[in-house]
Amino acid sequence: MSESCKRVVQFAFEEVGFQKIYSYHHADNPASGKVMQKSGMQYLKTEYRAMDCEQLSGDYCCYEIINHNQRTKA
Repeated sequence: MSESCKRVVQFAFEEVGFQKIYSYHHADNPASGKVMQKSGMQYLKTEYRAMDCEQLSGDYCCYEIINHNQRTKA
């Protein structure tokens, strides 16, 4: 899963031109956070998010990664 996540991040930066990517995972699923960390993402914060489905509501951990290698187009 980590390799897939790394490839998605690479594609978003290199092919699409994203400058920053945010991602969340439910706090009850720490394995997803490990995948994000292995992909170079940095933990930002944990916050409560209310969802339409009560079972999905809860604390979510937010991560981000910034494209420090972005090229400006001439």
